[in-house]
Amino acid sequence: MSPHLIALGVLRKPIGLDGACALQPYGQSLGRLSLPVPVAAGEHENTCQPLTLSKVEFRPKGPVVYFENIADVNSAETLRNCTLYIDQQLLPELGEGSYYQFELEGMKVQTDQGRDMGTVVSLENFPTVDSLLVRRSDGSTIMIPLTDEALAEVDKKSGFITVKEEFLEELL
Repeated sequence: MSPHLIALGVLRKPIGLDGACALQPYGQSLGRLSLPVPVAAGEHENTCQPLTLSKVEFRPKGPVVYFENIADVNSAETLRNCTLYIDQQLLPELGEGSYYQFELEGMKVQTDQGRDMGTVVSLENFPTVDSLLVRRSDGSTIMIPLTDEALAEVDKKSGFITVKEEFLEELL
């Protein structure tokens, strides 16, 4: 696998007897993949075993994934709590205004009035809204929701996220 691995989610318990696993996904990348696709599973990026993701079922309690050569509950159990990774190059291109979580990390954040707010440390997935965790120059952090009310622009090419000054006044 490539050194540019992106986490798709965490494999949880086996589902059924045929090797399927419940997956706690990160974001919505899973639904955009063209299957079958090579992936890797492991506790860390450098301790992964290569697998081929062959099928995804979106069920009410979350996605269930199937792999080639994982055909029984005992094999699936060995994957429990492993992170599922994919090579960044295998992710499909997204349209204008769409982005992957990893693309936002490290981007500079500024207001629409030109004030520097800091750098995106991570994207946090909450049940009601995804939010940017931004480290400010003084070392403090601020959470900015990824909503139209808060964001003015996400410019992947320039590496800047612009937030609305009037929205930030409520947070600060």
